Amino acid sequence: MVFFGAHFLVAPRIVAQSDLVLVVAERIALLFAEELALRIFPVPVEVRAFEIWQLWHPRMQSDPAHKWLRCLLAEVARGG
Repeated sequence: MVFFGAHFLVAPRIVAQSDLVLVVAERIALLFAEELALRIFPVPVEVRAFEIWQLWHPRMQSDPAHKWLRCLLAEVARGG
């Protein structure tokens, strides 16, 4: 097995070289399925929604560039 580094996006590559399974968001699975010859199946149990939080240092609260980035990330997280 080849080591790819410590990041969650290496998981599909690890699974492709093993007999393991992986539960990821559908959009992540679709990104890797064709390239790595992975098969996608529906999850057989209910997966609850989860919250995504943003945290930043108080001194960045009014920084225009930081505020722009926070808003952009929130929009992307909402699916926009």
